[in-house]
Amino acid sequence: MTEALLPHLLGRLNLPGDFPAADLDVRGVCDVAALAAAHSSSYAAGAHLLTLWAVLPEPGGPDDFWVRLWKASDDPHLLPANVKGLVLRALSGDGAGLAGQILSFLAGVAGDRRSATARVVGRALVEALDRGGSEAVILGEAWLRDVELTAWRVLLSTRPDDDPADRERFRQAWRDA
Repeated sequence: MTEALLPHLLGRLNLPGDFPAADLDVRGVCDVAALAAAHSSSYAAGAHLLTLWAVLPEPGGPDDFWVRLWKASDDPHLLPANVKGLVLRALSGDGAGLAGQILSFLAGVAGDRRSATARVVGRALVEALDRGGSEAVILGEAWLRDVELTAWRVLLSTRPDDDPADRERFRQAWRDA
């Protein structure tokens, strides 16, 4: 069970994290399964973000991709020193910080800098995917769009839950619309 699900188990089902599974009846198992399924989009978005990240070169090396990315974008947001902790947190299930950092990076990269950034990312993808004939800029742009949309999905799926009164106000607003 991931740490992200524990507060929901306690808050919605009144089940502490150390509650013995053997003590659950069928209804309790169904409640836990429903709660986990409701949060699966958050896990899926975080996993996809990490999959996109993992296809990029590892930090270091003589022709460091990350330095080239920084020079092309003129933005240090994604340098390994600036995202190491965020990547490690994402690996343990909390991708919101990494998503926010990626979105901050992309918000500041436009025009020629975005094209240069796409070219750097695309070249790395061509090498990683062994796609010799592929157009690097097209792959890089596709990666940038995908990572941006995925970062938004992570943030939207991990936003704090509203309380029952907020949900009722939301329902009433739509009934009255």
